[in-house]
Amino acid sequence: MKRPLCLVAIAAIAPQAHAAFSTYFGEDLGAFSTGLLTNTRVAQSAFWSDAGTDATYGFEDLAPLRRAPFTFTSAAGSPGEVTTLVTGNPRVQVSNGTAGGTFATDGSQFLRISSPIDRAIIFNIFRPVAAIGFTLTDLGDTGNSLDAVVAFESGATERISIPTSTGVDGSAAFFGLVADGTDLVTNLTLEYTSPGLSDAFGLDELTVAVPTPGTLAIAGLGLMASARRRR
Repeated sequence: MKRPLCLVAIAAIAPQAHAAFSTYFGEDLGAFSTGLLTNTRVAQSAFWSDAGTDATYGFEDLAPLRRAPFTFTSAAGSPGEVTTLVTGNPRVQVSNGTAGGTFATDGSQFLRISSPIDRAIIFNIFRPVAAIGFTLTDLGDTGNSLDAVVAFESGATERISIPTSTGVDGSAAFFGLVADGTDLVTNLTLEYTSPGLSDAFGLDELTVAVPTPGTLAIAGLGLMASARRRR
């Protein structure tokens, strides 16, 4: 069984129009039946290493069957606490079971998102973050896929295709993004590439990472050094 893994770094070309970031992706076909999340975990671990945290939020504290809009707080009570508003699709629902190939990759609860609404889900982040990542299940079994539309503090917006395979039921994947500089993420929207094509998928193990003062200082020194070289 082919289980593709792809780790891709994307660099900025024009700072005034593009943000600098790296993306992480790993996929396990048919994970619902095999129980194997090998490539998903490899990509997630690489993301955690660069994000500087392995803390995840699994929607376990939300009432089952709750529908968007709603807010949740990850890493509550810690310096990395982040509150996020979920909007964009009334078909976003907290689930604690399995349905049509979707499942929790950790714990017992996850978000289940259904189409054919074009905007699958929107994460409105109340505090700019340096990284965001999550697991996905059963995406692409009917031929649909997702684009991640990421908004940055500078006003830049980037559209990234999430390269999941199609036509396989119950697959699992990890997708993550880490900002490479001081331009932080303020919003992430997942959009169906084929809005009229019925598809449902699960989202779990959300990680959001705030920048540490040391990270921002190092990034600032790098930007100053780059500016000096250009002059």
